[in-house]
Amino acid sequence: MQREDQIIDMLEGILSKLDERSKSVENHSFRDGNREPAEKNDGILKDLATQIELLREDVWQNRVDIHRIKNKLGIK
Repeated sequence: MQREDQIIDMLEGILSKLDERSKSVENHSFRDGNREPAEKNDGILKDLATQIELLREDVWQNRVDIHRIKNKLGIK
């Protein structure tokens, strides 16, 4: 039981530190009207994630095509 209490205390300490740091980050990023750039960055990240996903699909399709061509030519 004592070990469980120690673990719970440690987790509570970690959670409180995370809360403090997240508040600090929020205060820092939204100070002086920086809300708009933060929203703009979110949009850029979503676009980037979409582009990466499309690139992965293209690369996978290219690999499939290359494998198919190699099989037809007898190259392994």
